[in-house]
This record gives sequence, structure tokens and C-alpha cells, in this order.
Amino acid sequence: REKRSPMPNSPSVPRDRRTETRRAATADPAATARTILPRMARLRRPARLSALLMGLFLAACGGDTWYHSYRPAGKDGWARTDTLAFALPPLSADTVLDASVGLCITHSFPYQRLWMALEVRNDSAGTVFSDTLCYELCDSAGRFTGSGVTSLQYEQLFSPIPLSAGGANTLFLYHLMKKETVPSIKEVGVRLSGTAKGL
Repeated sequence: REKRSPMPNSPSVPRDRRTETRRAATADPAATARTILPRMARLRRPARLSALLMGLFLAACGGDTWYHSYRPAGKDGWARTDTLAFALPPLSADTVLDASVGLCITHSFPYQRLWMALEVRNDSAGTVFSDTLCYELCDSAGRFTGSGVTSLQYEQLFSPIPLSAGGANTLFLYHLMKKETVPSIKEVGVRLSGTAKGL
């Protein structure tokens, strides 16, 4: 009977040497750990670097937050007559800050966008700023773009707003939709941030 030739893909290391290698690894787990752990650390480096770069990017985009607060909408939704008021901290000098409007909705929200108005009133100077915002909530395919599982969170940059140091400033938000009460809105908030600039 002819002897079978070894398989072409069989390893060149003799079986007894592979067995000895496995036995050595089993006998000295510390040596195995010294070999495997550096390899695992090298694999983790790209993930740690990506997380660090993302954190730096978000910090650079966020700026210094001067004011951040949310108000709950009504039980049945946000009514047109329910103007949300945000009393702002006092200022020592006139300034301009970037305004972002936050929104928390449920998955049953019936619209792709939400129209709202933002006003800033000063108890000494009256209304010092007024503008409208079209809040886009879906992509071109009609899918919600907010983040979250049970509810969807949004935050959209509005525009720079002027604030006066003379008197108290209050920021107001109210919706401009045709429907009297917009359902599926849980909270609405505002964030004022950036480096103060003189008017």
C-alpha cells in the first residue's frame, strides 16, 4: 500500500511542536497574557482615538453655554395659547448670544416640520427681538432625524439674539402651526451660548 502524501495546505510545523506550544501556553498563562494583551491594546487604539476626536469636535461646536432650560408642553400637546417663557439671568453688559431651540417629541408626531416664533422682551425696552423658525424634523424620505428610542430629541441652531443689560430679559416661544394644539410634543427648550459680543 502506497503512503499518502501530506495535504498541500497542512501546516509545516510538526504536530508534536504544536502540542508543545499549546502545553507551554497552558502551563504559563502569564506569558500568554503578556503576548495577547498588547495585541488587544493595539486593536482598541483606533476606537479610543475616534472617541477622543468626536469629543473634541462636539466641545468645539457647542461653545460656552450661558443658559439652558426646558419647559414641558401640555398633556394634550403644545397649545397655541401656551407661550413658553424663559426668564434669563441678568447681564452686566449688552451682548449677543447664539440661540438653539430644543425639542422632544414622540414617534406619533404627525408633521415633518414645526413652525414656531421666538421673541425676546425686555421690561425696560419692550420687544428687542422677534423671528420665526422652521424646525425640520424629517429627512427627504419622511423619516424622523431625532435621536432617542422612546422619544426623539432635537436641537437646532436658531440665530444670534441681542440681549440688553438694562432691565430683565425674558425669552418666549410659541408655535405657528394651523392646528390649535400640536400633539406629541413633550418638551421645548432653549440654549444660549457663545462668546458675548457688544452691541
